[in-house]
Amino acid sequence: MGNNCRMYSLPGLVQSAFYRSWQLLTCFSSLDTWRRIRLAARRYESSVPAVAGRLLRLYLAERFQPEEALTIGLADPRKPFSDRSNHFSGERLHALEMAVNAPDRAMCRDKLLFDLYCRHFDLPVPDLYGVLSWFGSRRADGTPLATEADWRAFARTLPPSFLAKLRGGNMGRNIHAMGTGSDDPTEDAVATLARELRAIPKKGEDYLIQERLYAHEAITRLTGSRSVSTIRIFTLISDDTTPGIYGAYLRTIIGDSVTDNVSDYRTGKYTGNIIAAPDMETGRIEWAWQPYTDGVGGRLVDKHPRTGEAFADFTVPHWSALCDLVKRAASCFMPLRFIGWDVAITPDGPVLIEANELAQNGLSGQWVIALRQALKAEAARLNRA
Repeated sequence: MGNNCRMYSLPGLVQSAFYRSWQLLTCFSSLDTWRRIRLAARRYESSVPAVAGRLLRLYLAERFQPEEALTIGLADPRKPFSDRSNHFSGERLHALEMAVNAPDRAMCRDKLLFDLYCRHFDLPVPDLYGVLSWFGSRRADGTPLATEADWRAFARTLPPSFLAKLRGGNMGRNIHAMGTGSDDPTEDAVATLARELRAIPKKGEDYLIQERLYAHEAITRLTGSRSVSTIRIFTLISDDTTPGIYGAYLRTIIGDSVTDNVSDYRTGKYTGNIIAAPDMETGRIEWAWQPYTDGVGGRLVDKHPRTGEAFADFTVPHWSALCDLVKRAASCFMPLRFIGWDVAITPDGPVLIEANELAQNGLSGQWVIALRQALKAEAARLNRA
């Protein structure tokens, strides 16, 4: 009861009102937001005030930021306002995630700790080759990388292609594909690679040198790319401590990018990559949705635009093994009760890439409704406890 009193205290209400006002001012003072509002008004054969007013209502009702409401198509004044219940605003989702998860989340935020944590529980992750830092670099086994000879010897042991990942990165930020491209590189190629590796870390930013995974051949046929199109799959551990799965979607690459993100962290522009939702029993794709690259709405698609492969004919490989893996991983990551897992489907099976305790959601419809109800129920149970 004391917590509820503090929640509704006068200082808390004033602070909340100030925060909301500041957030609205920030959102609606953005030139890019108004550019997209004008574009939405033309696309939906409406007016700028009608679109802006709907965005304001969506924020006040369900905390949808204008950017996310524009992206998922909720800004269309012709659609019933009740359509908002088929989507989950980032703010509302994050609030429930924080309500059901323990506050200590370093094993999700830090990619090196995530790697060590998963290896401790024998959960499959990409091979780790080294850690590069302004403050000191080393191989995965702890051997220091100090002299030029050390770096050359390290470069010589690496595969033809690998990834350099920012240790604390997210949204595909600062992921570099590197390598000599040869199983038997020349000494000049090794020396060049060694120099490139030494130049990677900046002050305050650590990088992991990690195995580059490749997509299962079935996914490669669908996308026309060997780059990994990851599955985002949600697990929630309810009061009976049994992990359940609450939706999943395949982030489907349409170009030659190394990452499958729907938006580019550097530019904020949308990549055109597709969200494809599978049936949770079989892994067969039920629908696929492609956000427009201009950031205003999207469309349902039947076929992959690059290969022409029908989404309805595609089944996610190793589906049963994938579901078993994330349930086992969910138990290992307790006391985090809700996680959005990013999983690569390789020719050898599923491999964990990331665990997101504050996960974004690209689903809509029944899975959003079920997930919202389950998170609210678990948050209420923990609050009572």
